[in-house]
This record gives sequence, C-alpha cells and structure tokens, in this order.
Amino acid sequence: MYRPTQPPNAAQTHNKFVFARRLAAGLAYTSLTSNDRMMLTAVSDSGADIFGPTRGQAQGVLMLKFMSELQARGVTDLNPVLSSYALRARRPGLCFIISDMFSPSGYLDGINALMGRGYEVVVIHVLAPEELSPPIAGDLRLIDAETGQPQEVTIDAAMRDMYVRRLEAWRDEIRADCRKRGAHYLMVETNTAWEKLILQDMRRLGLLK
Repeated sequence: MYRPTQPPNAAQTHNKFVFARRLAAGLAYTSLTSNDRMMLTAVSDSGADIFGPTRGQAQGVLMLKFMSELQARGVTDLNPVLSSYALRARRPGLCFIISDMFSPSGYLDGINALMGRGYEVVVIHVLAPEELSPPIAGDLRLIDAETGQPQEVTIDAAMRDMYVRRLEAWRDEIRADCRKRGAHYLMVETNTAWEKLILQDMRRLGLLK
C-alpha cells in the first residue's frame, strides 16, 4: 500500500510527529499528576531516547524539556523495537503505541511480545487528513508503506477511490488484529484536538481515570 508524503506547506498542527509528540507529552503529564510510574521511549532505526521511569508532578518540567528536544529521524520498524522493549520490561503496565503504523516488517510480533509480558496495549494510529482524504486530482509523490520507495503518480477520481478503499481496509485490518489480541485501537487524525482525545475519548473507553 502507498501513502502520500506530507505536503511541504502543510500546517504544523497537521504534522504527525508534532501531533504524536504533543499527545505523548499530554499522556505523560496525566500520568505524572496521578503519581503513576511513567516512562517515555521514542524509537527509530537509529536508536531510542528514553525519559524515566519516574513519577510525580515535579518531573513535569523535565519531561516537557525531553519531549521538546526530540527530533524525527529515520524509519521505525515496529516489530523489532517493540519486541526489544518487551524483553527489557521489568514492571509491565499500560503501554501506549503512538505511530502511523507504516512499519517495514509489520507490528504483530511486537504487539504479541508486549502482551506476552503482561502489558495492556493501546495502539493510537495517527494519520494526517491528506492521507485519509487525498486530492481528487493532481500529481502526488507516494511512499510504499513496506519498502519506503517513492513513486510519482497522477491521481484521478478512480485511483483516489481505490486508494481510500485500500486505506480503510488496512485500518480495519489493524483494528481487527488488535481486537483479536485484546489490545485497544484508536485511529486519530492530526487535526483532532489532542486534549479531547485524552480528556474525553480515552476516559470514555476506560483507558484513563
């Protein structure tokens, strides 16, 4: 499956990395104010940046500094990074995976590894509006979700409809995979208010108190 690249003039609020970073910071701050044990791990093919484990609202400023200094880099292959994270686990708990789910080798092995170690897994699938509803016509540069290779295409209404159907089928597949394993799945667009996601949607699902 191909996905459109982020347009160069897209608003920053629609940038998946910026949205994911804000959402992760909001979740982390919620955890700290509840005095829960919390750890943040940002992963890519070049390694991991880790904050914690820690607890307590007094850690909020340091956590926000850590998040503000994170940079998007490389490709994240979910299966190996999640499996490696699970192997290092000492005190499994609630684990939020915030990702666009474009992973070269997939994600099931990683989720299975986490759940096998006793984690409660929440997959937050982040997609940009341009990915969910691409232009009806025009030239696009698409990136293969499996190989990362680009391809230039001219899209028309028929191709757009095919793309949307395949994207919906892919999302349904991830949702079904999570449900079979007892993991939670949330798909969210980057134009969604991350505060609403935390304060309303996650609490309604019983993920946060």
